[in-house]
Amino acid sequence: MAVAREQYQAAVTAEQQRAAALVRIERLSAELDGAAQRLAELQREAALEQEDAGRWNGRGFVQLVYWLVGRLDERRELESAQALAAAARLATAHEAWATIDHALREATTSVPPRADLGAALADLRRTLETLEPHTYAWVVQCEQQSAAVRAELEELDEALTAVTSCSEAVAAALRHLQSAANWGTWDLLGGGLLASAVKRERVDEALSALGQVTTALATVRRELADVPAGVALPAGIELGSGAWTFDVWFDNIFSDLNMQGRIRDATAQAETLAGRLAALRADLSAQRRSTVDRCVRADADVARALRGS
Repeated sequence: MAVAREQYQAAVTAEQQRAAALVRIERLSAELDGAAQRLAELQREAALEQEDAGRWNGRGFVQLVYWLVGRLDERRELESAQALAAAARLATAHEAWATIDHALREATTSVPPRADLGAALADLRRTLETLEPHTYAWVVQCEQQSAAVRAELEELDEALTAVTSCSEAVAAALRHLQSAANWGTWDLLGGGLLASAVKRERVDEALSALGQVTTALATVRRELADVPAGVALPAGIELGSGAWTFDVWFDNIFSDLNMQGRIRDATAQAETLAGRLAALRADLSAQRRSTVDRCVRADADVARALRGS
């Protein structure tokens, strides 16, 4: 029994060390990319400064003017100092890049081999089932609880993704509604055929965007059905699209006023929906944080059960 536990713990430790090594490699790779970008920028800067210094050491009209006013040597010294400073920055950046590159090469060649954690776990479970059936039952119970919490976390992630997509659709619909309202106002003020044509186009775009909101909201409701109770379902947006079509194509002062009223109503509903979605996202995020904590505790219970502690 002790041997099986020791082999399993050794495999766990080896996998943790390997994971830490891979995380370090990823961090060093990102640092190396940043250092390379900085190095390229400084190379361009040093080349420009060197070019400026060379130009001021040459002859030309500008140099003649500076010589006549007695400031040519001062300007040449300034340009030379700037070129030297740029070269020093470049050398420092190159040294930093080389240090990171060396560390990355060492980290890449010293990654621990992958441990056969699955085989060690299977061997430990078989040993527990044979020699310590009560401990084995505890392990199975802890694993089931961990799996249930992870499934809950996955459902919350899917619900959060759906709510975020719906919020983006509502934001797009509000932009289209605002544009339609602006063109409708111009049409009311005598914008002519152009204003009427653009207004119709903007209203069609707003209706299409609101249709996408309805689709996204249906996805939200479907995903929320899999989330534990306690989350309020937001209401949709009532449009009456047939009346919208009538008011758009039968263009007169009364239909224009009616259309502006419909746009205001839809905008108010969309703004209310946006607020409810924001509150819903906050509730789901709080649930997710709590579920992550539960997931960590469940995994710790599984580890303790396997260790027999």
